[in-house]
Amino acid sequence: MVINDNYKFIFVHVPKVAGSSLTHVLRSLPGDNRFLLAKTKHETLQEFCSMHECRFSGKGKEPSKEISSYFRFGFVRNPWSRMYSLYRYLDESRPRKEIDTIKSFKNFLVLSEAGEKWINKLHSMRSQLDFFVDGNNTINVDFLGHYEFLKEDFNYVSKLLLLPEYLSLPRKNSSSSSTANYIDFYDDEMISIVQRRFAYEIDLFGYKFNSPFPTNRFSGAVAP
Repeated sequence: MVINDNYKFIFVHVPKVAGSSLTHVLRSLPGDNRFLLAKTKHETLQEFCSMHECRFSGKGKEPSKEISSYFRFGFVRNPWSRMYSLYRYLDESRPRKEIDTIKSFKNFLVLSEAGEKWINKLHSMRSQLDFFVDGNNTINVDFLGHYEFLKEDFNYVSKLLLLPEYLSLPRKNSSSSSTANYIDFYDDEMISIVQRRFAYEIDLFGYKFNSPFPTNRFSGAVAP
């Protein structure tokens, strides 16, 4: 998550949706406020909203009333593409020793559906919508863009927030999957596992397995 007091925005970082690149760029702006952030970079919007006043008071400061009006935005991605990107990241970077027990991408998905705890506790295995909903389970952002239209949607937000024109998105924390076609690494069983796990967001955004692009493009405010 990135909070900026000069430009008055909150960027919600969803894992494996270009969040590292966006965070890198947005934190370069004057006004970056890390004082209110949790230790994890993948805090949900609801978690932040419920805790930011406590973080203020813990430092002996008064919570900002303005922050509730900050512009909130984030991005979503085709879940099949996102899951393959996650697996490739884990396999190549090996940030957890448990990955040594995983035999293949299929094995990873099968174990996740079977309830493997360490896999299902990963931030990246949560529904993308978890990062944007409030206590009433309503999507609570001013703009929701798509990874598949990242540059176009980010440019729109940049103009809306009057961000400097020199900003550009680097590639951060990417794996070999960024140049691979995720479709080639699935069979029917694997397709179904992802379909079941992320059924609601797949339906909401109109994602399909055989096309990374959404049939229901939001790229804007999401109505309740």
